[in-house]
Amino acid sequence: MRFNPIIGFLFAVVVLLIWLYQGFSGSGQESVGSGSKVRSGLALEGLALVAEGDRHRDGAVSALVSVLETLESKTELPVTYLDRVTGEEAAQVIGRLARQGWSPILVEGAGQRAAAEAVAEARPDSRVAFIETGVPGEGVTGRATGRATGRATGRERLSTLGFRDWELGALGGVATALTSQAARVAFLDMEPGVAAGQSFEKGARSAVEGIQTQVVRPRHTDPDSAADHREEALALLEGLLAQGVDRILVRAGDPIIGALAERVLGRGARLVVWRPWGGSDPHLWGDGVVIGRMVQRPERLVAALLDSKHPGTAVTQGLAEGAQDLEILDGVLDGPEMDRLNAYRDGLAREGVKARDDQ
Repeated sequence: MRFNPIIGFLFAVVVLLIWLYQGFSGSGQESVGSGSKVRSGLALEGLALVAEGDRHRDGAVSALVSVLETLESKTELPVTYLDRVTGEEAAQVIGRLARQGWSPILVEGAGQRAAAEAVAEARPDSRVAFIETGVPGEGVTGRATGRATGRATGRERLSTLGFRDWELGALGGVATALTSQAARVAFLDMEPGVAAGQSFEKGARSAVEGIQTQVVRPRHTDPDSAADHREEALALLEGLLAQGVDRILVRAGDPIIGALAERVLGRGARLVVWRPWGGSDPHLWGDGVVIGRMVQRPERLVAALLDSKHPGTAVTQGLAEGAQDLEILDGVLDGPEMDRLNAYRDGLAREGVKARDDQ
């Protein structure tokens, strides 16, 4: 029987198409976002992250990816992460990971909550956790909206992860007020939708009577433009300096913090810096502009979630749990002032525990 090259070619094409179909249907999420490390066809538990933000530009996402990679290197727990997952694809990606056996699945981004709830309801064998920023404590919540009060099954099964950001807002107010020579302090908050301004002003006014405070925030006209955010942050900083503000709490990502620190250099003002969901780079301390920094430890939140095997777990941590704190440069505060700061910190920790237990 003679070999027909046309039939052979068609057979090869069919085999290739079948192979491609199986590959894409098993691990199609590799095309979503950047830095994906998806293992296809898993039938075992493992920790997954589905993020709306970009891991190269979003501090929270970058910190969480680092936590996952550390877990993978130090334990046998399989991990995977996908960033820049937006819109309708979120439910598809989260659902696909659940079907593959990933559990728990961490979901980041305000636009992803409905998708997370839907998968939590449809896949009771998987644990889905929504990452909150700005946990309730001052009547407001962060860009990821506060924990829902409805009774829908998906909402009841959805776990939540978050820091008590209001604690750090208040602590930043105290630190800036105690170190200010002009009695003028400000909170430059570049995080969209995350409110800690009320607690900042309350903390500053409790530390120094008559202190002048203000909270400034950007318009964020183009959420995808890092350059626009940096220029707007610099413009807001110039406005504060022109008003005589000499101590500023800054919440932003490292590129903006670095730009602000360079602009302040030699002009008498000092910064307390706060990179969401992570500490700020130590090199910023060297020039004396940065006198304090907030430290948040997302690995504590993830560890608490992994320890709990029940759906609907609310993991909310802060000062009392060692999940966040304020570090002050040596010599910035004298003994009595440091005692006042520590006393206020202890009070905030007690309030945080009460807020956590009342949820």
